[in-house]
This record gives sequence, C-alpha cells and structure tokens, in this order.
Amino acid sequence: ALVVAMWSNKYDAGGNLTEEADRLENVDGDFSGRSLTDFGTRGLFEIVDTFGNPIAYIHRRDYEKKDRRYMTIDPESGEELQSAPRAFYNEKLGQYFAYRKYQLISAGPDAEFGNEDDITAFERD
Repeated sequence: ALVVAMWSNKYDAGGNLTEEADRLENVDGDFSGRSLTDFGTRGLFEIVDTFGNPIAYIHRRDYEKKDRRYMTIDPESGEELQSAPRAFYNEKLGQYFAYRKYQLISAGPDAEFGNEDDITAFERD
C-alpha cells in the first residue's frame, strides 16, 4: 500500500523513483491484475529495510487489525518466513504509538515481526 501511495498511476505523492529504486523489492513475488503504479509492471513491490525484508506500513485506521501477513526471508537460512506485524501500543498512555498517523515497522535482523528486535520509525520508550 505504501509503494502504491507513493508511485500511484492516479496521483504523484512525491516518491522519487531514481533515489528509491534500490529499496524496492517484490519479496513475495505477487502481482496485481492491472498496473497500480508508474513502474510499467504489475509487480506489487515493497519498500525493504537494510536486511532486504519489507517494511510494514500500518495506517492508524488499521491498528487493531490482526490479520495482516508479511513474507520475509531468514537471513541465515534463506527460508521464507510468514509473520504478522502488529501496531505497537503504548500501555503507559493507553493508546497506540503515532496514534494520529501510521507506523512503519521493520522486522529487524531476525526477519520476524513481533519481537524486541523490531525497528520502528517512532520512539517506543
């Protein structure tokens, strides 16, 4: 969803393909029935982290959903992994982090979402 929003056929949201091309991968090899971006392909790309795995984008309206799945690649074995990133919740304040925006989450070095090595675009302290 994040890639489509940044490089949509319908509008220009400011994504600079020249600068970002090396951060785009189709990790799970999926395609859409029609082209959704300006790329000239129907591949559904993800923005990947420094470990080569997709960065999860969770919009505030979707924080409570628990059925999202991401495929990642285990860095040691090369095995495909399935995990479900969940929006981070701030117990102290009783609300989600970045509660008016979105959360960007990397599965971190172990390529599995939902544990302590996840990397976020917001402070969790």
